[in-house]
Amino acid sequence: MGVVLVAIRQHGLHRFCRTFVVYAGVVAVVDGLVAVWPATFYNWGFWQAKELTFSILSFLVALEIAGLTFQAFPGARARARQLSVLILLATLAAIAFTPVSGDGPTTDPSQADLYVELQSRLAHGTVMLLAVVWALVLWYVVPLHRWHRAILRGLLPYMLLFTVAVRLLVSWGWHARVWIGYADSVAYIIVCAYWAWEAWRKEPPQDSPEILKRLQPWLDQR
Repeated sequence: MGVVLVAIRQHGLHRFCRTFVVYAGVVAVVDGLVAVWPATFYNWGFWQAKELTFSILSFLVALEIAGLTFQAFPGARARARQLSVLILLATLAAIAFTPVSGDGPTTDPSQADLYVELQSRLAHGTVMLLAVVWALVLWYVVPLHRWHRAILRGLLPYMLLFTVAVRLLVSWGWHARVWIGYADSVAYIIVCAYWAWEAWRKEPPQDSPEILKRLQPWLDQR
């Protein structure tokens, strides 16, 4: 993720999705703390906080990409706003009515199980929002900026896998967390490698820059 951040700064990609820069920076710092000081930060409480923060930031990244992508398309923008609000309200409602049951890896089983349910429901909301953005892009044939496409291509499948991993954790029990954690880590490394490759590769030449400015007016505003 540090390599991704350097490439973003080097190629000026921070202008295209500012929330992703925040997301990448938080991931790099937080995971760095776990790697350097595992005795202090490799614990259940810190994992709860960091994963919840990552999910919230992922949701904000999806909202920003949706807002920028459909800026020049009134019909698509209105539909994206309606669906985004609907997903947001549904996610908040699902979080508000989260049941408490089961056991977890802490001295307070109900708290651990409650957190996993909250995390799962927030991740589901993020996946739905990302999927809606993709669907609207395809339905309205909206030109998607290459960096936005790269973010969505990496974030959507990973968040989908993450929701499956959390559900498996609930279904199989906490004894399965080691192998589920390995699968999640490998998937995330692949996503980061893809983002690094996309961030470092050169910007392809634009055939019609004037038309592109009309389709993506936010480029001049950022």
